Amino acid sequence: MIGGLFVYNHKGEVLISRIYRDDVTRNAVDAFRVNVIHARQQVRTPVTNMARTSFFHIKRGNVWICAVTRQNINAAMVFEVNLMSSEFGDKILFPKMLPTQFLNRFADTMQSYFGKLNEENIKNNFVLIYELLDEILDFGYPQNTDSGVLKMFITQQGIRTATKEEQSQITSQVTGQIGWRREGIKYRRNELFLDVIEYVNLLMSQQGQVLSAHVAGKVAMKSYLSGMPECKFGINDKITIEGKGKGGGASGSDDPSKSSRAAVAIDDCQFHQCVKLTKFDTEHAISFIPPDGEYELMRYRTTKDIQLPFRVIPLVREVSRNKMEVKVVVKSNFKPSLLAQKIEVRIPTPPNTSGVQLICMKGKAKYKAGENAIVWKIKRMGGMKESQISAEIDLLSTGSVEKKKWNRPPVSMNFEVPFAPSGLKVRYLKVFEPKLNYSDHDVIKWVRYIGMTVTKYAVGAAKRAAQVAQNAKIIKEPSGPELYRKLWSVFLNLERDGENDFWATHILRARFSVSNAYGGHIAALAMKAGCETVDPNLNIHSMHNYFIKPAHSDIPILYQVERIRDGRSFATRVVRAIQNDQIIFMGQMSFHVEEKAGFEHSKEKDMPNQEPDKLLSLRELIQSRLDEFKSDLTTTQKFWLKYKLNEFTPCFHGIFECRPVNQDFYHPLKPEAHEKPDFSQWIKTTVPIGDNPSMQRLFMGYVSDATMVETSIIPHIVTKGFTMGMAASLDHCMWFHEPSFNCDEWMLWEQYSEKAVRNRTHTQARLWSRDGRLIMTAVQEGIARQANAKMMIELAKKFMKL
Repeated sequence: MIGGLFVYNHKGEVLISRIYRDDVTRNAVDAFRVNVIHARQQVRTPVTNMARTSFFHIKRGNVWICAVTRQNINAAMVFEVNLMSSEFGDKILFPKMLPTQFLNRFADTMQSYFGKLNEENIKNNFVLIYELLDEILDFGYPQNTDSGVLKMFITQQGIRTATKEEQSQITSQVTGQIGWRREGIKYRRNELFLDVIEYVNLLMSQQGQVLSAHVAGKVAMKSYLSGMPECKFGINDKITIEGKGKGGGASGSDDPSKSSRAAVAIDDCQFHQCVKLTKFDTEHAISFIPPDGEYELMRYRTTKDIQLPFRVIPLVREVSRNKMEVKVVVKSNFKPSLLAQKIEVRIPTPPNTSGVQLICMKGKAKYKAGENAIVWKIKRMGGMKESQISAEIDLLSTGSVEKKKWNRPPVSMNFEVPFAPSGLKVRYLKVFEPKLNYSDHDVIKWVRYIGMTVTKYAVGAAKRAAQVAQNAKIIKEPSGPELYRKLWSVFLNLERDGENDFWATHILRARFSVSNAYGGHIAALAMKAGCETVDPNLNIHSMHNYFIKPAHSDIPILYQVERIRDGRSFATRVVRAIQNDQIIFMGQMSFHVEEKAGFEHSKEKDMPNQEPDKLLSLRELIQSRLDEFKSDLTTTQKFWLKYKLNEFTPCFHGIFECRPVNQDFYHPLKPEAHEKPDFSQWIKTTVPIGDNPSMQRLFMGYVSDATMVETSIIPHIVTKGFTMGMAASLDHCMWFHEPSFNCDEWMLWEQYSEKAVRNRTHTQARLWSRDGRLIMTAVQEGIARQANAKMMIELAKKFMKL
């Protein structure tokens, strides 16, 4: 997987070098130093591609850690390591996404051994680091990065020859139930530290309206306990998972004062492997045998009932062409008895700023020309207080800068507050050790709450976020020609932000039950972003996509285009979709100038002898089955049909029309119609888009992700009682064969699956014109999981009563 791993200092000098595969050489060291570390412009993405080599990198302090590969692999597989288990992964309609990243885990492991990660410590411990790399990576494949386990057998004094007792201990650590803690640990004083650390991600308009907000939190612990204790703690009174929790929660109340914030609505949650998930599900308490030392017990995310510690109001007034006035007011919204610390407000300034005069009521402010920002720092600030800063900005009259529009980046703010903005609280923390002579009262326990932030108070970005919020309301509009025209007027719109960056603000939501965006729309927008950066004479002819994380339909998406090649006949682009500062999608596409006719051949197709306009649409077909065969349908078949009919939004179907070729589909008395995993349908646009080759390709990029996973699982649903709990696209490829085609007319979309194994599906598809021309080929790998018992009950309650 990983061809090599390198650690650099801030000058680009190599401190640690380990090469695992022959296809990576030391030349990669120079390429990364020149193009990333010493780049003229700051590198914004964690993945950089150069000369068919991918560099995955992070920066800790003044140290760069870089993993290198030349293989065509999924970026998420390099960054992700399965160290945490998700209790709720099978209860939601998108796949588990484990946030623990390999490079960050490697950095954390080094810090657990020798403290601060800097150049001096790396040089002093380079032998230890190479020992760690031998354990952590095996021929480039990540293995164990749990520092608690590694510390049992790797010390700063080097590797010792294992005794018989140690060999037995190693065996028990590998095969036993408690592989993260060794036996025989003793401390004079038993102590347990628990930190609830939350990061608030907030975008607020200039008028103080919250445009988007979520809290990413974690529970970090330090355990210095003797023996093999069992710890148990409870959080608040109740926890609701996506509003479906035990007994309801405060998020459902319109009056915050009545809810008393007794419950925390958690959207997703991951635990360390030591947590006993069965007890959490039954008792709703977190029970675990702790590792020794520092570890991260739990991660969670919530978007509801967030208590915002600060309100920031930015005011900008252009006095003249050469002068601008900025005023920023900061108000604290927490209890007067609490103190916020390490407050830093960054106010962006235009690139043609020549001077700044500052007046601040509290703290210190400084203009940093190299960063084009005013940095205002306040050491401490009490609750229910207010402070402000005023600045007069002098601007240079340079024609080249004036012509380039300044996009007014948002004002950002960082701080620390001694409470959890989500409202999460630890109700109790108990320790049980049956073998040794100490009780829960003998343990010294510490609980601390820390709220931090990556908060942005928008000046220019408010319009973009407000547009997303407005567009999200389209889900409530009824199906019909008016909705179709509205969708086609906006759903492929992108806002350009510089030379290679594009913002998407109209993101279609596919389902009612989850706010996730439709994958085909994400891919189509990526195609659009790539097309905007190439010569108009070039048409996209192939695209290879990876869906890395679920996208939310109510948050703007940034598309970053990397220009790999611009040749006379071909151009290559890599497009990354970023949401909440995380890569959610990556696509590589190739463009080609259409050449004069050369040698040709094509597979022949016997087209169905049908008039698509006379056929029932898929939704009409499903409704007719429910109306005509109520008594003949099995429970699973009824559930699936009602799910298909009521779960998908009108805006999802508002882009294309479809007519199944096999009109016996879902017929309960004709099981032969569902024996094979194939699904062919006639498709066309709902609104004529003309003969623009680029628009026709974007339309097919949207359609191609709609039913390919479903094609593979249809026989299992209809004839074998399979109930789908989750389905998602993983890897998606497309090839366009013809220079032009017309999706305003009916075309045949033929899909068939040759293999499905261990929940992964593999489906191929072809697009045919009415006269039998092969227009396009697509291949997709997806994942589909059976719903667990609890989820089946929840889904049955929702859809079977419709």
